[in-house]
Parts: sequence; C-alpha cells; structure tokens
Amino acid sequence: MKTKIHSIPETMDTYWVSDVNAVLDVWKTNTITQKDLDEALLIDGINQLKTNHGNAFILDSSETTNPLTTEMQTHLGKDVFPSLANNGVKYFITVPPKQKNQTRTPIKNLTTNPGPNGIQLLEVNNQEDAIEWLKLHR
Repeated sequence: MKTKIHSIPETMDTYWVSDVNAVLDVWKTNTITQKDLDEALLIDGINQLKTNHGNAFILDSSETTNPLTTEMQTHLGKDVFPSLANNGVKYFITVPPKQKNQTRTPIKNLTTNPGPNGIQLLEVNNQEDAIEWLKLHR
C-alpha cells in the first residue's frame, strides 16, 4: 500500500510503500531545487525509513523528459547517498525515463550492482517491478 508523505506540486510526490518498507519518489520533472530535494529525500524520506525500519528507496523518473543537472547529480553522490546509507538503505532502485526503457527482463533475473556507500543499485522498468523485486529479496 502506498501512502503519500510529501508532495511538491508539478515536480514530485514521495510515498511510503508499506508492503516492502520502502520510500518511493515519483518525479514529474528533473527541475528541482536542492532545498526541495533535501526536504523530500533527506527529511521526510529518511524519517519514514527510520520510523518504519525501511531499507529501500525507489526513484521513478519515468515521466521526466529533462536531464538532472550536474549540480544535482553531484549533490546526490556527495550528500544524499551517504545519508541514505547511514540510515539503513540497502537498495536504491531506479525507473528510468520511458524513452530509455529497454526490453523487459524477468524480475527473478534482475541483479543489483554495487553503488556508492555500499548501497546496491538496480534499474527496473516500472514501480511495480521495483516492488515485486523487493518482495523477492526481503
């Protein structure tokens, strides 16, 4: 079950997915300020993870059409990933923009790749695949 925990109109919505103890960010655009990103991920998202013993973060950018700025990419690597890792996140799952999606791989065949700060990275086709994968790897 998804429960909305944060929203930035026309930009992103953040949910708690209780079935898999994960935070789900659904981005509508990659045009976001660092302040807004931090509020959604580092405050509301991490508070939810800590309160509910979560260990996964899903980022769905399937509806975005513009790239994330270099500054934001740097911020994610320098500040966000270490903070997520320090708060128990083991998996960071991304849903790429639709135009980048490739052929569908069966969930049971998907494997993670080592990422920064010991977080395992995984790219899937949609939110449902992310949730199904987490259910298989709890």
